[in-house]
Amino acid sequence: CRQSETSEAFVVLESQETAGFFRLLNSSYFIPENLQPSYVMLTVRRVLGNHGSVTVNYTSTSFAVDNIAVAAREGEEYVPVKGMLRWENGDVSDKYINVPIIDDSQYVKGRMKKSFRVVLYGATGNAQIEPDWQNVTLIIVDDDANPGSVVFRNSWQSFSESHGTGTIQVARIGGDDLDIYVEFNTGDTS
Repeated sequence: CRQSETSEAFVVLESQETAGFFRLLNSSYFIPENLQPSYVMLTVRRVLGNHGSVTVNYTSTSFAVDNIAVAAREGEEYVPVKGMLRWENGDVSDKYINVPIIDDSQYVKGRMKKSFRVVLYGATGNAQIEPDWQNVTLIIVDDDANPGSVVFRNSWQSFSESHGTGTIQVARIGGDDLDIYVEFNTGDTS
């Protein structure tokens, strides 16, 4: 400390060390059911601090996303996960959560998209979880749907020119899992 001839004072502020915050890096994933390898790797990052040894817990939970996906079934469409991640003093390296996805080889009508979450909770060592980054939504997109095919009901049809219009019937066969659309055009084939 230096002595001053005036009434000035020098204050030295120590840099405040903090344990930091935890965040999951992405907020949502769309995952094909037949994903290879058959798991999703989620990244958890420690930011804005590295002081002390810290941990954070994680767990998965099924839930529906309104107008997008039904709740995924634990053990049938994904393997539930639960655990703890640890960082030592000074460590800011990313940590990973692997969530196995189950390719069930069957489609159930109304279950084209299935969702669940992985949530961070229970931070220790004065670390905190960033509220906007504490969970990630995963939506599994089924690959087993059978849309079927479209065929003409009659293989041959004729219409009189004087009739003006004709109706050609088509049928959907072999599946009805998804919405399908058929393009067509009319023209002179002579």
